[in-house]
Amino acid sequence: MAHQVCRVLIVDDNVAVCDAITGLLEQEGYAVEMVHQAAHALIAIGERRFRLALIDAKLGKESGLDLAREILERRPGFRMILMSGSLAVAEWIEEYPELKRVPVLRKPFGRTALLGCVRQALDPAA
Repeated sequence: MAHQVCRVLIVDDNVAVCDAITGLLEQEGYAVEMVHQAAHALIAIGERRFRLALIDAKLGKESGLDLAREILERRPGFRMILMSGSLAVAEWIEEYPELKRVPVLRKPFGRTALLGCVRQALDPAA
């Protein structure tokens, strides 16, 4: 059976963060696409088959949490990881209870934490 490349979408308004995550994931064999706005993320997810999205909780003036909620409304069960450097999970769980099972990767993070979180999110048993 042919090996299927895992496609990952990165949604972050910080280009340097996107570039760093892309480099790490591509070294591991993932096919990565990045966008910097919520609207572009919705278009990408609607048009292409991604297995996972890494979404910054704060996308400049936009909310990555609102984006994550909308993605789950459109594609229930879609796998994603929220990234946050400032938000406490307990603070947003009340407003976004549908995201309580979405893993959160705390910024700044290193290669080991990123890859571990991605592998866990893609685990069929998760």
